[in-house]
Parts: sequence; structure tokens; C-alpha cells
Amino acid sequence: MGLHREMGQRSARVFEALWHLSMLINITQLGVRGDRKFRIRHGVTYEHDALLIEINEGDGVARLDIIGRAVVLAFRLSGVLAAFPHVVTQEEVVSAYKAHGRTTIGFRRWRPTKDDRLRHFKAEKWGTRFLMMSHDRRPSIRTMNTADTVRAGKRAIAYAQVESRGDESKVEFALKFMEKFGSGPEWCRETLKSYLEFVRNDLLGTLKKAVRMLESQPSNRARRRK
Repeated sequence: MGLHREMGQRSARVFEALWHLSMLINITQLGVRGDRKFRIRHGVTYEHDALLIEINEGDGVARLDIIGRAVVLAFRLSGVLAAFPHVVTQEEVVSAYKAHGRTTIGFRRWRPTKDDRLRHFKAEKWGTRFLMMSHDRRPSIRTMNTADTVRAGKRAIAYAQVESRGDESKVEFALKFMEKFGSGPEWCRETLKSYLEFVRNDLLGTLKKAVRMLESQPSNRARRRK
């Protein structure tokens, strides 16, 4: 099957898109004002035997719908809480994603308990045996001196500036994502503007200032001269 051979590439695109969407929502709340914050969750599955249906709603309006067991599974997985970017998926999808190359999202295995199956899957076992969920890929905590902190900060800045990694496909995808989102209604453009300002000024800008301040400390300047 052509789609099965392309699973790595397709899953990479899906995961990149939902990473950007989750980040954008977490930062901007899509411009929705209110005390209560909202998040989205993602269930991603591979449907081997999907049935695509065209539904005619009259007046020349038609829409497509897709049905299948894995489609239902994806809907149920989207109700499971996972770490940012809030993804629960199948192991075969993650394996294809990792085999495709550099990955943005880290995953760990999730084994649903009996209570989990009852709560999320109506006690059904189909498709719940090999599941993965996103998790934070943080290094083990250790004591860091100023020089360690500066190096870690510079690595974070280099990672944020994806051009420095030479990963042109990710840069291209991010630009395409922002272009498509920004071509929507006015609220989309305002949301995107707020998101980019936060990344440039509040996130990356603050990190750069912190690194410069640490580097300017006398003890750190003396260490660099040695």
C-alpha cells in the first residue's frame, strides 16, 4: 500500500502540525478572553480499512466522512490526558515517525489499566495493546554552574532558531503552517501575530538577555580567559 510506505513521512507532518497547533493554543488561547484556559488533545491512528463516504447535504453542498475501527479509536484516544503536545497514538505510527528521521515529539509506552479501558474505551480491548503517549524529554536534574547554564541557554536558542539546525523541511513546514493559519479570518491573523510576538520577545528575547547577563558576570568572564 502506498500510504503504508509513506507512513513515516505522513506521521511526521501530522505530528508537526499538531505540535504547532497545541503550542499556538497554549500561548494565545486563539484570542478567546476568559479566566478559564482550554487545551486540546490529539488521538492519532492508522486506519487500514477506512470507508470514505460522501454525504450530500442538498443545494450542491457535499462533505466527506470517514469510518472505521481505528477512526473510532482515534476519537477515544483524544480523551486521554498526555503531556504536551497532548498526543496519544499507536506504536506502529510512532515507529514509522522515528524511522523517518529527526523527531520533535518524545513518546513513551502507555498500558491502559482495567479502569482506563472502562473509562476511555467502554471496556473494549481492540487497538489498546500497543499505545504510546507524548511525554517531556527532560534530562535528569543535576547541579549546574553558571557556565553550564550559559551553554544550556545557547543550545536552547540554537534549537529555537531552526535555521541553525539546517532542518529545512521543518522550517518550510512551520512557514506553511503559519501561512495557512494566517490566511484565515481576522481572528486567525491577530492570533498568529500575538503568537509570533510572544516567541520573538517574551520567549526567545528573554532567553537571549539572560544568557548575555550570565556571560557578563565577572566570574564567567575570568573563566573564559583561562
